[in-house]
Amino acid sequence: MQIPASIQPLIEWAGEHALLFACIGSGSLLLYIAALLMIPLALRRVDPDFFVHMQEIEDGLRPPPNHHILRLMIQNFIGGCVILAGFIMLFIPGQGLLTMFLGLLLITYPGKRTMVLSIVRRPAISRGINWLRRRHGAEDLRFPDSHHKYHPTS
Repeated sequence: MQIPASIQPLIEWAGEHALLFACIGSGSLLLYIAALLMIPLALRRVDPDFFVHMQEIEDGLRPPPNHHILRLMIQNFIGGCVILAGFIMLFIPGQGLLTMFLGLLLITYPGKRTMVLSIVRRPAISRGINWLRRRHGAEDLRFPDSHHKYHPTS
């Protein structure tokens, strides 16, 4: 089978840059292994009432956590790196969407609770997350009722 002339320069370029492809492949493999190890660990560490607490803070029933500014900066930086790694995993082998979701849980931004809840409440997503949590001995995540706000009793 003859290679079309239009593709020949691309094949030659790829042959000249074999080390680049080896590095990209190795990086892909490392990200994939890291995701396989870190995602279950991170999901297991999330408090089962994480989303309920987020709702209680929004409704004024619970004080917001007292975060140190340096901790928030580090957490947001790590979250950004995790989101970037998840985005890269969309194009190479890995758990891209799940990794990006974990990154979104780490960073702080307006509308975080609403967006994260809309993703996590999807049956396929919540089943997958809770399956991983049960597999590692953690309770299923609990979600606030989506149809009403929590109100303090008088």
